[in-house]
Formats: sequence, structure tokens, C-alpha cells
Amino acid sequence: MDAIGLIAFTVIGCDVAATLDVSPAIVVLAGAITGVCGGMLRDLLCNQIPLVLREELYASIALGAGALYVALQACDVAPAPASIVVLAVGFAVRMLAVRFRWQLKVFTAAGSGGAG
Repeated sequence: MDAIGLIAFTVIGCDVAATLDVSPAIVVLAGAITGVCGGMLRDLLCNQIPLVLREELYASIALGAGALYVALQACDVAPAPASIVVLAVGFAVRMLAVRFRWQLKVFTAAGSGGAG
């Protein structure tokens, strides 16, 4: 359910920003912020550590979904079909990331030994 919520709120955020006639970068960021913050709020209300603070692909997927939505809009795809495509692709990528434990590289300072 989390994957659907993340992508749905990302699409909603992108759609709202797109109606304001702002640059595509702002549309992508608005969508990603909406999706990620919705998930954070849910986790905080459930007294859990937000998923975005863990080592999972979460915000990256929201950014990718927003970029896909903007790209489809640039190709003159209507908002409804674009939303369905982004929901399907974003959900699939999020589920694959969870299933195969895909993670981004974690930055560690040189010489810090990893533990602080």
C-alpha cells in the first residue's frame, strides 16, 4: 500500500504544480516532495521511523515517477493516461526495490571508519 500511496501522491503533486504553469523541474520536485512528505507523515503518525530515512529507494523513486510524468506530459499524453502509466511503472519499480533490496550507495567520510 505504501508504494501506491507514494506514487499516487507524487502524481497528484505533479499534476497540481503543472496547472500552475511552472518549469518542469519544479513540477518534478513538487511531486516528489508531496509523495515523500505524505509517507513521512504517515510513518510519524504510526510512531515508526520514516521510510525515507532508511536505506531503501524511496525518494529516488518519487523523483523518477515525477520525471516520467513530466516526460509524458511533454509528449502530449493526456493527464489521465499519464497518471495510470506512472502509477504502474512507479509501483513496479518500488516493489522490485523492496523485493531485491535495491539501495543507493551510502556516503562515508574518508578515514572515519564508518562508525562515529
